[in-house]
Amino acid sequence: MKKKYEVITCPHCGYEYLPAEIYIPDSFFGKPYEIDREGVSGKIDYFFGSSMDLDERYTCDKCNQPFRVTAKVQFTTEGIDFRKEYTTKLRKQSLFLNEDD
Repeated sequence: MKKKYEVITCPHCGYEYLPAEIYIPDSFFGKPYEIDREGVSGKIDYFFGSSMDLDERYTCDKCNQPFRVTAKVQFTTEGIDFRKEYTTKLRKQSLFLNEDD
């Protein structure tokens, strides 16, 4: 089974990179601090520091040509009601295979 992964491809020669090879986590995610929110709504009013930086410039390791990368990040949320009962199926884990089958 082939592992699914995201790649960034050099537009000049096709050399592939994993995102962690190009993006620096602190710059990508930003470093906000002293976040001030509006009263009850909780909406962000202002903050100090930096927000996400989705644009990066990189010079290809193979062809030595510069290129620009822009990430498109999407966040989704889903409500979970912890008041409802739920069950999780447990499976017995074993280190040995049954040879009778």
